[in-house]
Amino acid sequence: MNIEKKFITESYKGNSLNITFQDNDSFVNDDKTDWIFDASKAYVKKVKVGLFAICEVVDDFKDMIKKCKKNIFLNTNFKQWLLLKNTNEYNIEVEGERKTVWVCKVLKFKDFLKMIKFEGNFSKQAEQFFNTFEDIEMTQIIYGRCIPSMKWFDGINRRYLKRHKFAKNEIVAITAVAGSGKTTTLLELAEIHKKKKILYLAFNKALISEIRCKLYHKKIRNVACCTFEGLMRQIFIQKTGINGDNMSIINLKPQTIGSVYPWLANKPWKVKNYYCIWFAKFCKQVEYSSIDKYIKKNFGNQKKAILKNLWEYAMKKKFFTFDSIRKLVEVEHWARGKFEGKFEI
Repeated sequence: MNIEKKFITESYKGNSLNITFQDNDSFVNDDKTDWIFDASKAYVKKVKVGLFAICEVVDDFKDMIKKCKKNIFLNTNFKQWLLLKNTNEYNIEVEGERKTVWVCKVLKFKDFLKMIKFEGNFSKQAEQFFNTFEDIEMTQIIYGRCIPSMKWFDGINRRYLKRHKFAKNEIVAITAVAGSGKTTTLLELAEIHKKKKILYLAFNKALISEIRCKLYHKKIRNVACCTFEGLMRQIFIQKTGINGDNMSIINLKPQTIGSVYPWLANKPWKVKNYYCIWFAKFCKQVEYSSIDKYIKKNFGNQKKAILKNLWEYAMKKKFFTFDSIRKLVEVEHWARGKFEGKFEI
């Protein structure tokens, strides 16, 4: 199939199609011609968030592309073709590698033919040939690594979230640096989904105070917010019946562990710190619910009676740390079904 300016004429030679692409010798800068460039050897991926594609910049024709006045199409050696509307180049990170790419719209081959106003007959042989190609592979996420790419993808991601229809139990993660607009995005989602109840979890009380203030001023009433630790504490109190007002949560460290386990009170700082670290490690992991199995995994035949006693004290509610509360909620499955019917996002 020879591609000459904006029209396609069929030419089937052997078991392949002959495609003539633009190059420096054939390039004509006018406002009447759609141009098609060969990107079959370039890195190409579809991006799930935003439903667009990226194509690694091809040095052989990147200067020509900037001069084109009409449509620019890229042949990808996949079933789909790419329409390049924005000729800007973006520095990104994808699949652990840095690349300079164009951002493109994905076209089915039939849509590509319509756009170039194909006026000929497309043979079955040619159709079969294009059907042998595979679909462009999908990548879940890409990261902007320059200011233009960050601004561009920020807009794409915001539009995607605003239009997204959340399925039951679906998880949508937003990862971004501080001050990039994660809280603003939440507020926008809350305004869009006014009839849905939303649970907002943050890492510290300062963030909770900030979001509550913004919710108040925007008169948003469908968002409940608290810290993750606060949520675990709330569940723990409801399940155990402990009086929250009299519940003292300590930060287990060498200076305080003696009040929990008196035998350690006068021991060296290094010994006390050792047990603080391993107690926190046990509480923060999710592979083991049993302290005995955890000790067996990490210490073999060593008994580690003090570590075991510390956990038993926590289970008997002789002392509380945020780590122990979270671990008990996980071990006892107290959070299971907690949010059914209460929150939708």
